Amino acid sequence: MMIITESQLEKSINSVLNMTQSEQESLFDEIMMAQPTLFQNILIQKQYGNPLYHIGILLQLLLILMKVVNDTKIEIEMISEDEFERHMKRIAAIANFSESLSSEEKLACIEQHLSRYQNTIILSYVFDEIVSKGLCSLANESSKFLPLVGLAMTTCILEAIER
Repeated sequence: MMIITESQLEKSINSVLNMTQSEQESLFDEIMMAQPTLFQNILIQKQYGNPLYHIGILLQLLLILMKVVNDTKIEIEMISEDEFERHMKRIAAIANFSESLSSEEKLACIEQHLSRYQNTIILSYVFDEIVSKGLCSLANESSKFLPLVGLAMTTCILEAIER
């Protein structure tokens, strides 16, 4: 198991943000071969009526996550659809449970979930990006899947890193 540092994450973020379209396409090709479930669960969001802008946020997060995995030379197994679904269900259950909680209780619930992982810096980054880009405050029903997919994708990768 490897702990990814903040500086490693920052390097990968900056690398992705400075990539040309051709470089991004090349990394997407690698991701499609190595982790098709993650890639497909983002792309399917278009069929649910989610706009490309919001899907693009998730794609950028996937690029960053896989870039940090590649940069740190971590080998992870291919994530199955069943595994992804298990993570989706866990995150949906946490979200449903926390709806009725006070702000302090929600924070404690989030902290408890974060404590499951050693690489909390990555999960914190993704969570902050999802919130700051407004994916948690969208009103239509299909848009509620966007933050769930983003967090499930992240926890799948973290679990694979930490095996």
